[in-house]
Amino acid sequence: ASQRAPERAKGAPASVRADMYSLGVALHTALHGCPPPHKGGEPRTGRERALAPWIHKLLRVQPEARPGAWNEVVIGLRELAEGEST
Repeated sequence: ASQRAPERAKGAPASVRADMYSLGVALHTALHGCPPPHKGGEPRTGRERALAPWIHKLLRVQPEARPGAWNEVVIGLRELAEGEST
């Protein structure tokens, strides 16, 4: 399966949001053991359940529906990590 965003597969130029899609594919694969669109196993841990909404955001088909900037993703993932360490 390709990690390329749908718009890249159609010939659109590279973009931050296309890179975000690729990150979503990598996270999904790490979490479920297979690339999307295959669901794989259900998240087993709190960390996996917490990550799932971010993966879904990153894998949205429409680029405009993905986060608009990396700082949004970094802040959200950092908050997840900090929440687990408390």
